[in-house]
Amino acid sequence: MLYGKLLRFTYRLERNPVFASVKRGLLLLTPVLIVGAVALMLRNLPIPGFQEWIMGAVYSALGFVYDATIGIMSLCLLCGISYSYAATISGSDRTFCLVAVMASLGSFFILFSVQSNGVFEFASLGAVSMFGAILCSVTATALFGAFSRYLP
Repeated sequence: MLYGKLLRFTYRLERNPVFASVKRGLLLLTPVLIVGAVALMLRNLPIPGFQEWIMGAVYSALGFVYDATIGIMSLCLLCGISYSYAATISGSDRTFCLVAVMASLGSFFILFSVQSNGVFEFASLGAVSMFGAILCSVTATALFGAFSRYLP
């Protein structure tokens, strides 16, 4: 009895386009996270001989890979969620999906990346603002979908 209710609830959540888009966006984020985690693991491997061998250019390259993947995690998540949610709204119209991603990126940069003094904050592109990226991508894509119906 409880299993049937739980199964119906999860089926309803799975069919919800917002939750399905968030799930697809998080799944699209997985390869980026794996690359960043492998770079961090190789950079901090606790073998003294290996640490001496990679010190220098390899160490800084692994740091760059880590910063490039984990540092822009919320941007990757935002693009994946907004593209998949726009695809469910429009029925796979690629132009609509790309413009919805641009609208989500613009609203994310305006809302979360710029401080009150006008300085661009790079720290807000990482894991710190993932929840904001989820909210911004869903809201901006839904608003863009609602307003695009009235465009010529």
